[in-house]
Amino acid sequence: MLRAGKAGRLINTASGQARQGFAYTPHYAADKFGVLGITQSLAKELAPTGITVSAFCPGIITTDIWSYNEEAWGKLLGDYKPGELMAEWVENIPLKRAGSDKDVAGLVTFLASDRGIHHGADSGRRWRDVRVLMPVERPRESSTAP
Repeated sequence: MLRAGKAGRLINTASGQARQGFAYTPHYAADKFGVLGITQSLAKELAPTGITVSAFCPGIITTDIWSYNEEAWGKLLGDYKPGELMAEWVENIPLKRAGSDKDVAGLVTFLASDRGIHHGADSGRRWRDVRVLMPVERPRESSTAP
């Protein structure tokens, strides 16, 4: 983008652990805190060129890695049966549900769009380049017309 002289977007994926580390994973938390540091520095450096830099910090997203996490952490944290630890984690999420791949895709699409440009540009000037965004509950589709 710089060589071509074009504006653009850099969107980094951090983690909920970039905001709060967890037991047994200090290496992962340190890595994700580093993602936020790189994002903040690049946002300030690249904003004058029209390149915005943002990061998002997903929490629990329904993926295979969370199935593994539940099994592995369930053994470390206690005698959890399948599904119990995940249910406990999800209970602490305000919407009471894990995020989905569609939630992540929607957020990244927004940050990459012209509608999302202010978030990156503003962040480059004001050190607010990291947005902590929670999944938004989508309205349920009804079989009856309103």
